[in-house]
Amino acid sequence: MSEQDKTQDLQEQELFMEENFSDDLEDSENYVLDQGPSNVNPTPEELDNADSETPEEQAQQAEQEKAEQELKITATNEKPGAFDPFRMYDTKERQVSMEALELVYAARNPDHRGVLQFPAVEMDEVDGEPCLIVYIPDIQTGVKGILPKSKAGLDRNERLEDLMRYPTGIRVTPDWINRDEGTCGLNRQLAEQIEASRTWKQVQEGQDYDAVVKAVRRDPVNRRPYSVILDVNAIQAQLPIKEVSHNYVEDVDFTRGDILKIRVIQKVEKTTEVDGKPTVRRSLVVSKRALEFNPWANESYIPRIGNPYPGVIVHNSERWVHVRLHTGIVVLAPRPSLNYAGRHKLNEGENVTVYITRIDRENRIARGNLSPAEAKMEIKRNRKFEQRQQLG
Repeated sequence: MSEQDKTQDLQEQELFMEENFSDDLEDSENYVLDQGPSNVNPTPEELDNADSETPEEQAQQAEQEKAEQELKITATNEKPGAFDPFRMYDTKERQVSMEALELVYAARNPDHRGVLQFPAVEMDEVDGEPCLIVYIPDIQTGVKGILPKSKAGLDRNERLEDLMRYPTGIRVTPDWINRDEGTCGLNRQLAEQIEASRTWKQVQEGQDYDAVVKAVRRDPVNRRPYSVILDVNAIQAQLPIKEVSHNYVEDVDFTRGDILKIRVIQKVEKTTEVDGKPTVRRSLVVSKRALEFNPWANESYIPRIGNPYPGVIVHNSERWVHVRLHTGIVVLAPRPSLNYAGRHKLNEGENVTVYITRIDRENRIARGNLSPAEAKMEIKRNRKFEQRQQLG
């Protein structure tokens, strides 16, 4: 082949590459021609360079390219381009740290969706929809997460602002990421489903967990509580009132967001039909008293009828004063009459003396009275009532 023919082939090759790969050439800073069309012969210089690489060097080059590729982080719902994890990203509002972006990108992995848990710090309106703002992991250099109400997974009678009361944060997973703005869209409903599925496989009866109070269910007539609804790692749990304490519980003062230590006593899995389709509902029955000392299990701790005992007022209600003894047993005493000398001191935390009038071991209820005279009269009435029952 003459020198003129070689020059013509090279010109044709350059023209072909410019027409078909011009976009790739513009995006690359250091473009190297690895291969051309099958009908184009390599130049002598390219042949010399290829012959100079040994198999070891080629393997090393392949490993280096693989390592560089692993550093690139991509997402489906963002502008194309590799994420550089070795610098701070300047957004319109603030700088976003490399750790924050890595955290969000890792949770966005479609092969293994991650669940993030951070507190909601404020409410906002985006595109006409109420949203919660969650900074991942913090407000200084974190990614600004936007959780719309439509993806908050709210329970019945639950408001969007109620999610701000959880001190441990809310579980979310990213839907989309905008690297240039330093923001991401969040989905709590999907995150709760992912976390519940993982938890159900691991939870066992007898295990202890930290649970978050979601609601207190009360009787619609007398307003007395009969169960507490908890969140145990995205699984709904029921805490019956009898499992709150070893003592009699008249009322509870739990509020949404309170954290209780509980023990799982039963796993419940039921299949029901929703819109004509079978749906599996999973829940837990838990106990709080299972983790506490039981004073009723020791006979020497149970107070005797007629004896006075010092105690501390732990709760006040319309009818009863709850007095905790040093043994841990709580005595229910009726609110004293107007002529009781210490009536004005019946505040929680006050030290009082209670006189035991009745013991119900089966239901773990101790009754008493703050007035010694009224206690004697009540003991006599109880004995007469018991005698009538024995006589039939």
